[in-house]
Amino acid sequence: MSKLLILVLFSFSALANFNFEDLSKSELESMSNELAANFSHTTVTPGTAEGKIFGFQVGVVAGATTSEELERLSKEQDPSSELDKIPTAGVMAALSIPFGITAEATLLPSLDSENAELTNKSFALKYNIINLLVFDLAIRAHYSSGELSYSDAVNSVSSKISIEHSTMGAHLIATAALPLIKPYVGVGVISQETTWNINTSAPLFDFTSNQSVTAKGSSTHILAGVQVSLLIMNIGVEYAKLLDTERVAAKLSFGF
Repeated sequence: MSKLLILVLFSFSALANFNFEDLSKSELESMSNELAANFSHTTVTPGTAEGKIFGFQVGVVAGATTSEELERLSKEQDPSSELDKIPTAGVMAALSIPFGITAEATLLPSLDSENAELTNKSFALKYNIINLLVFDLAIRAHYSSGELSYSDAVNSVSSKISIEHSTMGAHLIATAALPLIKPYVGVGVISQETTWNINTSAPLFDFTSNQSVTAKGSSTHILAGVQVSLLIMNIGVEYAKLLDTERVAAKLSFGF
């Protein structure tokens, strides 16, 4: 897990080294969608409960989100840069109680480097609407929030930039509840709100002189995945399309 966290922090430290300035409104909105999608909630779990009455699993999740806008802007400064994907990782937990209710959470512990700080957390509540022999239908409502802050030079002025992001949404999940393998698909909606703050007189944006700008976005949220259970170990993979980008995530967990 520590290696995953180091990789995530290293990647965002590299991002902080690029001198983004004079950002247009459309560039800001696209980057905000990419960052928010990357840190939106996922535990890579199907729509089934963790047990007939009670059940839980804990583990780690990791993934990467395509970031075409970040890649384009970074290559304007350094053609050799590689920011076509941004990573994420964290610990996850899911707990099921009677009546088909499951609570989920993920946490990316606060990470610090010389010029960047990163943190993220997310929560979800899942309810099983239909629970048949080999088919489950559930609804999941979720929320995430986090912050990336870093030091940069904007128009040659030393600056501190903070990016606060949050998402919320809900989706239906249909699951084939087979004994060892549980494939699932889901569809829903998601929205994000990302606020960029800069504590210097140098302009970061080309469309406003404000030092704090909020970008919002929303879209459908489509996902598909599979979880394989081997005794107490669970392995999962999930693909999601959301906020004009795509994310692939994986999970390793243990539970009863």
